[in-house]
Amino acid sequence: MSADWLALGPFDAAGWRGYRLRGSEILAEATEADEPGVLRALKAEGESRLIRIGAGQDKAPAALLPDSGAALGDMVQEAPLDRLSGWARLAAAGVVSTRNHWDGVICHAGRDVTHWLQISAEEIVSFQGSVTARLIAALGGAAGAAPAAVEDALARPEKIALHLRRAEMAGAAADVTGALIGAELAALRPYWLGQAVIVLGGAEGDAYAEALRAQGVPVERDAPEAALRQGLAALAQRLGLAEAG
Repeated sequence: MSADWLALGPFDAAGWRGYRLRGSEILAEATEADEPGVLRALKAEGESRLIRIGAGQDKAPAALLPDSGAALGDMVQEAPLDRLSGWARLAAAGVVSTRNHWDGVICHAGRDVTHWLQISAEEIVSFQGSVTARLIAALGGAAGAAPAAVEDALARPEKIALHLRRAEMAGAAADVTGALIGAELAALRPYWLGQAVIVLGGAEGDAYAEALRAQGVPVERDAPEAALRQGLAALAQRLGLAEAG
């Protein structure tokens, strides 16, 4: 029988997240202010193996998951300078684990940062982040993006400030979102043009998926919580914490 093990680490500004598993099966999960709170909530036993998410770092390009060790670190990149959290890396591994020999691009649309990950042979080859989500929130954008505004900004991204002023004067929140996403797509065209793209995210990902489909990009959607669970199962298999199926 597989032994119990723990996966935990800083998750977001609200605190820490942790899981207690037996093999690939999640027995409990918790989100608390700090590590001791997570351990108490999980009713963790001292002898359980602990895998720390976000501890340490690996340089891209690198495998989605390690072959050994007691951590799944953040991934860093020097050019362009960026950092991908261990939790985002775990979610990406979950996405790939459910697709046999999949290569393509994952658009991980978060509440603060959107990361575009180029995946090949179960490695993150390169990645690029943007703060579009924060700009949308700061400028009063809507959850959805106006298609015409996406097209205008995609065609003339150098006029992004003008697009935004026009949207502001019209009181068109969806135009704000569309202009910002269109400008991001223009800047990151090499990441999606001619690629298979999986958009990973909740409501934040819908606008990206719709904008990409309008450009003729084959797009799939995955939910982040499901991807994390799949990633934990894949991590258990990789580290030998689960019995082979």
